[in-house]
Amino acid sequence: MSRELPPSHRALPVLKVLYRNTAHIEKQGGRSNEVLRKVRPASSESGMGAGEALRAATRASDLEGAEGAFAQVSQRSLDEAYNALQYTVQDDAEVHRVVLAHRAWTLIDLVGERNAHTLLRESVRFCVAAERRRVARGQGEPEIRTVLPKLMDHYELHDRALGASRLDDAALW
Repeated sequence: MSRELPPSHRALPVLKVLYRNTAHIEKQGGRSNEVLRKVRPASSESGMGAGEALRAATRASDLEGAEGAFAQVSQRSLDEAYNALQYTVQDDAEVHRVVLAHRAWTLIDLVGERNAHTLLRESVRFCVAAERRRVARGQGEPEIRTVLPKLMDHYELHDRALGASRLDDAALW
């Protein structure tokens, strides 16, 4: 986003994020009130795949279970962890879920792979918190949880080969 601005304004979005994050950290009490603690990876005895286990724990508003499931798959590979996270991210059509996970993934080259789990873990925590808010407000499950699987089945999209067409920006507009 900052690259699209004139050179004199490119630092503004970055500074805004830094300011907002540090202000939030300070508001929460700073280092003394840090909430990210070491996570114990879940055992893989659930019989579910990593993505399904993470989604089930998130839907149950079980932060410890969701973080444990994510830590367990993160031990295997970052790619598997990110793919497992998509089950939870795609469980609702809310922009912040998608953007938080995607931005964390794109920042891995900048922050290093050893910090990737922490960045992606924030997405897990966000999704669990969103589920808790939904339940506390008495809202029903998002329709995407039932509509999308029906559409995938109806149009047999699970078995369809991915397309290979390439479009440039001009073709999209």
